[in-house]
Amino acid sequence: MKLRITFLINLFLAVAFGSGIAQTSQSKTFTVEPASELRVDGTSTLHSFTFEAKQIDGTLQANNFFASRTSALQQEAIEQMEISIPVVKLESEHSGMNSNMQEAMKADKFPDISYRLVSAEVKETGNNSAETFVLSAQGYLKIAGVEKMIGMEVTAKRLPSGELELTGSKDLLMTDFGIGPPTMMFGTIKTGDKVTVRFDLILAERDENSRASIR
Repeated sequence: MKLRITFLINLFLAVAFGSGIAQTSQSKTFTVEPASELRVDGTSTLHSFTFEAKQIDGTLQANNFFASRTSALQQEAIEQMEISIPVVKLESEHSGMNSNMQEAMKADKFPDISYRLVSAEVKETGNNSAETFVLSAQGYLKIAGVEKMIGMEVTAKRLPSGELELTGSKDLLMTDFGIGPPTMMFGTIKTGDKVTVRFDLILAERDENSRASIR
């Protein structure tokens, strides 16, 4: 009888421990919120310019260590992330420049700019806070049908609302993606090859129960 009780206790502990492991490794899904911002800054022979993304779509999957307040130092914090922006929704204040940029980016053939994360490892905490930390991110950026691996640093912050904020910037060369820098006024105004992408993404946890009830 004693042996049987010991066996049952061990079995109970094994099940409980196994359930804890499963819960710890459970992922949560976040979606990009409308409040998110992304801009592309560049220069030309006449003046500097800025394009702003009027639409950003994307999802992120993160494990519990990243999606809760328990620990910021989980090395594989973000498990998966995909972002897409319609080229026609990348707009400046000048309609003529918008048309020229869309043509240069071959928007009719490749309508979306996309980014697919490959890895994101925590480098350090920021401001000595478990709510803010710096990620070393590697991912594939695809523009005008050309896909390239790029690396960049991303600051991740857990907001009091429970949302996640990802901020960062990256310098890119248009010619690396087969894009000829657009010109205007019959070639008298030329844009520079280098542009700087700056982003401030706000992501909210997706309520799977609400989505299921709606369906």
